[in-house]
Amino acid sequence: MVPPFLISRPTPASGITIQQPWLCRRRRALEQSLGFLRFPSLALSRWKVSVLRDGKYSVWLRTPLAEGMGVVVLALDGTLSGGDTIMSYTGHWRIEGEQFEATVFATRHSPGPGAFGEVDDLEVTLTGRSKGGVTASCTGTAKQAPSLMLEATLVRMGDGCVPSR
Repeated sequence: MVPPFLISRPTPASGITIQQPWLCRRRRALEQSLGFLRFPSLALSRWKVSVLRDGKYSVWLRTPLAEGMGVVVLALDGTLSGGDTIMSYTGHWRIEGEQFEATVFATRHSPGPGAFGEVDDLEVTLTGRSKGGVTASCTGTAKQAPSLMLEATLVRMGDGCVPSR
């Protein structure tokens, strides 16, 4: 059985797996300095990202009046921007552990049935939880329509990187 910290990869020409002991030594040294070798199950789980991070997300939202989909970009500096076919979004976001909070300012740019009816400018406060760093589910209300509950789900979109062959 090969230990989980042993890194190997197939060579492109022959397809034969070559183990790279220098990577194994570096990873073992890192794990040992962090105390992972005493708890092998932690060694793999520690490398997972469990918080929402900056990037581009598709967003699905729903209120009792309507449903919609859009795109939002969470920037590293805590700002957000995006939009859908009716509204454009700006605002700010923050995370603390798995908790996600955002304040979104939405402005209508096209006619149509919005999630909050015919309101043209909204300030929406959202709170929720990140799931594995890839998705977040949140709920919130708009200052202009406090009786309508908004549900939103964010799903991380690809970074546009093409895997090498």
